[in-house]
Amino acid sequence: MDSLIDLEPVQRNILIASILGDGEITKIYKNSRRKNNSYREHYGIQQLEYRKWKEGYMNGLFYLTSKSSTLRSKSSPLFTELYPLFYSTDGKKQIPAKLLEHCTLPHFLAILYMDDGSLCITPRINPHKKRIYLTPHIYLYLQNYHLEDLHILNTHISTTFNITLKIGKKKGWLWLYIEDNIR
Repeated sequence: MDSLIDLEPVQRNILIASILGDGEITKIYKNSRRKNNSYREHYGIQQLEYRKWKEGYMNGLFYLTSKSSTLRSKSSPLFTELYPLFYSTDGKKQIPAKLLEHCTLPHFLAILYMDDGSLCITPRINPHKKRIYLTPHIYLYLQNYHLEDLHILNTHISTTFNITLKIGKKKGWLWLYIEDNIR
């Protein structure tokens, strides 16, 4: 497996969303013996079953190291190929617009949500009508990305999945969210 195209569509969706979310492609440092980059994501013990689920889909590309609570890969030309697409020259994460065309399966959204998402419910009480209004919000906390990147991702999700997201900002954090009112 030397290329993203060699992966099955589900694997491509999971891998791209994982890198956008909790995962990272490791750097190759000067004087390192490694020739290629690798993948790594740390997790808490509560997330072990989820990481096992990811590992199971990736057909040997990922493996778990329980001592360090890490889902990782071996060094691979695949991650060396992907590194400049996901990271700017100064090492900051970016959303690779040209790879989003591969992200058309629900697995992509599921991984984004399970890695960096949250469901929040805001109650509002109207004492005059004796009603409680609940407003659910699904947040994707993607604060590592520039606003331009979030617009690219937002457009992709809107056109591909027909889901309308808003981009919010609070205390320097940017996130995408879905808002709906339930009465």
